Amino acid sequence: MEDLTRRLVALQKSIVESFDSADWTHVEQLRQQSGVLRYYPKLFHNLSREHRSYPVDVFSVLKFIAANDPVTFSRIESCVVLRILDRRENRRVSVAPKFFTIPALPVVWDLVAVVMPLHRDFSRVFEAIELACGGTHLHCRRGDDVWDDSAAMQDVFNLIFHSGIVVADFSGKSANVMYEIGMAHTLGKHVVPISQSLDDVPFELISHRVIKYSPDPDGLLVLQARLEETLRQVTPPAMDDIGAAPAKVVPIRQRS
Repeated sequence: MEDLTRRLVALQKSIVESFDSADWTHVEQLRQQSGVLRYYPKLFHNLSREHRSYPVDVFSVLKFIAANDPVTFSRIESCVVLRILDRRENRRVSVAPKFFTIPALPVVWDLVAVVMPLHRDFSRVFEAIELACGGTHLHCRRGDDVWDDSAAMQDVFNLIFHSGIVVADFSGKSANVMYEIGMAHTLGKHVVPISQSLDDVPFELISHRVIKYSPDPDGLLVLQARLEETLRQVTPPAMDDIGAAPAKVVPIRQRS
């Protein structure tokens, strides 16, 4: 209950500070999909930033949705995060990278970057991730699939920059995974952590709902199911529920 209250307050604050009428229209479309809107039509349509009770009204709507349709609440929560991050791309941040070139690539919300240890033993794990992505109408690329001899890390940076979501396998405390997750967090990406052992996950990330899995066939089926459920929650509703066409993926390698 305490965790839900914390999430409600954080979501209310983000909405009050960042939402406009277009965002509420987007949420309304999502709520119509779940049938929640019919329970609160008057309050929803009275929401206005100029109204003194706006923050209270926002909290009431969110609390009602969380109590009556937790899945929709989670999707709205993810939608708010992704839309705020999307807007932040237009803000100017003073960055002077020494090792990477900022690519001229759009963020494609249905592209998932997968970072995992550079070992053949993880090929079946990646297959499970691919199936989970396919079940949510997403497509994924593995970080080491885009490496070449001339500019390996630039290619990985481009992939993470280009992607909307990052799935990270921390199994074995791989150095390349830790490095690439640093890139993802710096770029404000939504990271979904998975691991064969929670001891391999940095302490700071334990609170991020790590998906623990076993590499045997049954364990990979469980991983696929749990990851698919998580991806449904973090995928922007515009892609999964409203029926928007997926964006075209630009080739990661930028050649002159």
